[in-house]
Amino acid sequence: MTRSSLSANAKYFKDGGEMGELTRNFDWSKSVLGSPEKWPQSLLTTVNIILRSKFPMFLWWGKELIQFYNDAYRPSLGNEGKHPVALGQKGAECWPEIWPTIKPLIDQVMGGGASTWSEDQLIPIYRNGRVEDVYWTFSYSGVDDENGAVGGVLVICSETTKKVKAYDEVEQAKKELEFAIEAAELGTWDLNPQTNRFIGNQRLKAWFGLSADDEVELPKATSIIAEADRPRVLDAIGEAMTYSSGGSYDIDYIIQPPDNPIPRHVRAKGKALFNTDLQAIRFSGILQDITEQKKDEVRKNDFIAMVSHELKTPLTSLKAYVQVLMRKANIKSDEFSAATLIKLDTQVNKMAGLINSFLDVSRLDSGKIHLDKKEFLINDLILEVLETFFAPVIITPFILSLVQI
Repeated sequence: MTRSSLSANAKYFKDGGEMGELTRNFDWSKSVLGSPEKWPQSLLTTVNIILRSKFPMFLWWGKELIQFYNDAYRPSLGNEGKHPVALGQKGAECWPEIWPTIKPLIDQVMGGGASTWSEDQLIPIYRNGRVEDVYWTFSYSGVDDENGAVGGVLVICSETTKKVKAYDEVEQAKKELEFAIEAAELGTWDLNPQTNRFIGNQRLKAWFGLSADDEVELPKATSIIAEADRPRVLDAIGEAMTYSSGGSYDIDYIIQPPDNPIPRHVRAKGKALFNTDLQAIRFSGILQDITEQKKDEVRKNDFIAMVSHELKTPLTSLKAYVQVLMRKANIKSDEFSAATLIKLDTQVNKMAGLINSFLDVSRLDSGKIHLDKKEFLINDLILEVLETFFAPVIITPFILSLVQI
């Protein structure tokens, strides 16, 4: 363009960054629109608004749908391809890949119809050397010419590709989580401590004897818990929702729905979230059915008890025989036999102790016994081991002195 043409365009297209400069430098005299001084005022005004706007805007003007756009719209065209050729280009030439999709919308507005609105619509376009799936939220509105007829279509738009893809990723992650929960056969729950509204998935509702559409409140949910376990569970919930506890929740209990005579043993694990005022604002977690696991533990404990009982019967007889022999043994004439019988009696007692230990482990697992921790001297334990594996005559005073160190 000549310097005088540039000067003339400059007064029509002020500011606008890169697209303002490209619009000023464009040789409009060779386009179907002609020089800007011949343009209708509505077109000049609209182009100025577009160039100065920080929101993505695009304009088609006239029957040939000549194109204008601003810096905010520029990134949507990609790094290579349509830009900067799209400026001043005819719409049909610029968008062949999507023309069948957008041309009816343009015709609707150019024909005097209502403005359009589309949200997160997939409109693939050619950019960055290939056709990409691009999502848009946009509106097409008419711009009147000097005669009051629609002279062009103003596109106010926003590319939402990142938002839609992020939403799709969240949805995919949600589906994967739901699949994992379903595969693990877990119930899920979410409690609002402010309202006591208790939300559960379908599996949890089924366990609690509720239909999928039932609303669940905390008192209604806890009423299903076995009466003996209910105070313990409520205390654990209250503790978890105390900030100083860290918010952790891990407890097992029995639920007994009114319509199901068979109790279900479950384990609940959860976590409470707190606000800046240290108040619990959310409490959620999972529920696992451990009924079969508990049955297995009962069967295991019953088996241990049965085996222990069967072992103790012959062991009792063996101990009786050892005690009889010890009474009849002549300690003075046969010290070796006497010492051997003493060792034998000791080992019988140890075996009886082991059997009792099996029973104690079983009781410990079922919660019927608690560990009674006591301090003891390690020297006594070492000496006991030595006496178990060596004859008393081998345990010399030197060895005893080492043990006593």
